[in-house]
Amino acid sequence: MKPIRELNKLRDLNKQLLSLSEAALGLVKLKEFEALEDIWPKRARLIRSLEQVNRRLNPFWGKWSEGLASLSVAEDQKAREIVDQVRKMCQSVLNLDRQMNQMLLSFRDEEAKQLNRVNQAKKLFNAYHPRDPVLSAPDQISKLR
Repeated sequence: MKPIRELNKLRDLNKQLLSLSEAALGLVKLKEFEALEDIWPKRARLIRSLEQVNRRLNPFWGKWSEGLASLSVAEDQKAREIVDQVRKMCQSVLNLDRQMNQMLLSFRDEEAKQLNRVNQAKKLFNAYHPRDPVLSAPDQISKLR
């Protein structure tokens, strides 16, 4: 295994994940929830790919200092830079996801309040406008009387 090549894959996959997270947040801000259905499967595939790369890098992560010692000075520096970039991208993805989560929870609460108001209005309407048994289906008449 070549750690620099795997670290580059890790960085590239994290860039793609960050890009999708930014797109998802933009869609949530625009309340384009249906469009999110296209993004979730892509994110899931990226996350599975990230897991595979991390599994391949697991021996390297476990012996980080030994792994770096086996690299040349230039590769050592490159590996550290890539890991720092990946760490920053991961933090950005987490922050975007937290932001999106808060917005989605807020939208959910607004929708629940609106649905509650609609249900209350229906009950009030039905209280003042009782259903005429003649207009009811035959099997419903006995329930209305």
